[in-house]
Amino acid sequence: MRLPLWSLVLGVLAHSVLHAANAPPEIRNLKAQQRPGTHLVDITFDLVDPDSVNGVFLSAEASVDNGTTYNLPAKTAATGDVGLVKPGAGKKMVWDAFTDCPDQYTPTAKVRVIAKDSLPQGPNP
Repeated sequence: MRLPLWSLVLGVLAHSVLHAANAPPEIRNLKAQQRPGTHLVDITFDLVDPDSVNGVFLSAEASVDNGTTYNLPAKTAATGDVGLVKPGAGKKMVWDAFTDCPDQYTPTAKVRVIAKDSLPQGPNP
């Protein structure tokens, strides 16, 4: 059985959706590694946002084309520090990549964590 390979290359995106006067949240020390023999990807990072009041909305997504597009959201199978999260060091997401993209395999995958100052709009964050 070939496992999806998600841990070779990482990308980071921190994005603020509040007005420019506020400092955007930052993702630092991002690391991702696929657990040997599994489909699980451990994503660790520090979340910095000095002006956060209620927390920062975090999500992750992956690219199987070396970062040209990021169209594989870690949506149904991400656990840990996902959704509304308070800033701090030592944050961790665990993503079951096979659940979200069972037929993908690539040695050039990238993972990025998206940090937003507010909750996403619409029924499905």
